[in-house]
Amino acid sequence: MAARIHPPIYFAAGLTAMLALHTWLPGARVIVGPWRWLCIVPLAMAALTAFGAGAMFHSARTTVRPFEEPAGLVVRGPYRITRNPMYLSLVLTLVACAIYLGSATPWLVPPLVMLCIDRLVIPWEEATLSRIFGDSYASYCRRVRRWI
Repeated sequence: MAARIHPPIYFAAGLTAMLALHTWLPGARVIVGPWRWLCIVPLAMAALTAFGAGAMFHSARTTVRPFEEPAGLVVRGPYRITRNPMYLSLVLTLVACAIYLGSATPWLVPPLVMLCIDRLVIPWEEATLSRIFGDSYASYCRRVRRWI
């Protein structure tokens, strides 16, 4: 199998890019003062979503590692709302960081990270899940959206 970039690397690169943009090319201040603490909302949503998704994987005794073959199809918990709650939590964390930083340019990064994961990671995972779980996975995909 060809080397693949794991989603946490996209997250780390995105966070680094956000901090660099904020530092060297911040643009307008769009969120100021105590309003920056609204970052707690998407951060809490991200944490609850990620931990809930991880717990579902643990109880199903399947891997959370991208690019490894799963032992089970998880469709409970946050997987009833989105097929990719862990990736959604990464993007929500970047949104929380953009809110906290308060400048305009970091807001460019979360959609780019989301696009990278959507185009470079998820298709491989969906093909694997489709191959392993067949009609069960196809039915799940008809019921639940990829993101939200």
